[in-house]
Amino acid sequence: MTKTTLYHTPSGALAVHQSAGDGPPIVLVHGNSSSARAFSRQLEGSLGRRRRLVAIDLLGHGRSENASDPAAYLLPGHALALVAIAGNFGLDQALFVGWSLGGHILLEAAKDLPRARGFAIFGAPPVGFPPAMAEAFLPLDELTDDDCDDDQAVPTQTAADIEQQARAGEIESMCGGCLAKYVVRLLDRIATLEA
Repeated sequence: MTKTTLYHTPSGALAVHQSAGDGPPIVLVHGNSSSARAFSRQLEGSLGRRRRLVAIDLLGHGRSENASDPAAYLLPGHALALVAIAGNFGLDQALFVGWSLGGHILLEAAKDLPRARGFAIFGAPPVGFPPAMAEAFLPLDELTDDDCDDDQAVPTQTAADIEQQARAGEIESMCGGCLAKYVVRLLDRIATLEA
């Protein structure tokens, strides 16, 4: 059962959704034009029962209020709200996961979250060129998916393989289902590494 709390900031109230789990926390930050509902399977599923998952609705998204100050929609404004939520909900040592815009918010907030267990970012284009992919991703050599509904496999690649493909412009797209499975497996892998 997911519990939702409104967290009030000077720019508006943000909806904070928490899973029933009490294991080490993971904070999930959604992408633009989305909401915490993007993580509903994780919140309500086995990961949410094992871990304390916290997904926020950014201002102007989901069940959060619209921002009273347009500057709150900029990356520094979103990052400020995320850092405040982390402090007020005891999440300063969480693992932070950001998808798309959420990934960019995490990059902006990282300097203000020095005790974070780590950051996992996906669907957020690298900001440097050429992207330093080998420094940005964990190698997941054994990660495969033979059960994909769309007959696409989750890539089995090391960080060096991904970097080489990115430099050559050969990164293939992944269906949404594969991407979601990839992220869930990544979170499970990170949890295993922490143990």
